[in-house]
Amino acid sequence: MNKPKIIAIDFDGTLAENAWPDIGAPIQSVINALKAEQAAGCKTILWTNRCGEELAAAVTWCRLHDIHLDAVNVNLPEMIEFFGGDTRKIFANEYWDDRARLMPEKVCRIRWEDHNPYMDNANDCWEPYCEECDTELPDDCSYCPGCGARVITKAEEDHRERVEEGQ
Repeated sequence: MNKPKIIAIDFDGTLAENAWPDIGAPIQSVINALKAEQAAGCKTILWTNRCGEELAAAVTWCRLHDIHLDAVNVNLPEMIEFFGGDTRKIFANEYWDDRARLMPEKVCRIRWEDHNPYMDNANDCWEPYCEECDTELPDDCSYCPGCGARVITKAEEDHRERVEEGQ
């Protein structure tokens, strides 16, 4: 099964500076990163609160900036088929949004690949940040250098998973 990465990307504040209801200046670094992902084969869903004329203007803006959109505020057809219907939440491997918050690694380390074949890169989500103070953690540290909280290392988490799986 061909499983390209799916990116759901917000418009205001992510692709363009937030100037609602107008359209702000392009955020070129994000546009360039998205185009690189698209060149590597990812699919893109425009994921925005805009509707009506404002949504049409954003879609036109994307086209004028050579951003290919596979969908706009809806799931891709293959995901509708996979889930057996069009879920209210847009499914994506990555959500690019200026208002997003990176979740701590313990929350992120759910083994989604066991449940969804479109998530074959789920282990890539390991983000070593302290749950207490959000300080980035060095590899295999046992205590957060920012607040001193005990942290579970990736190696400990992997060991725990192997034990639970009986390996």
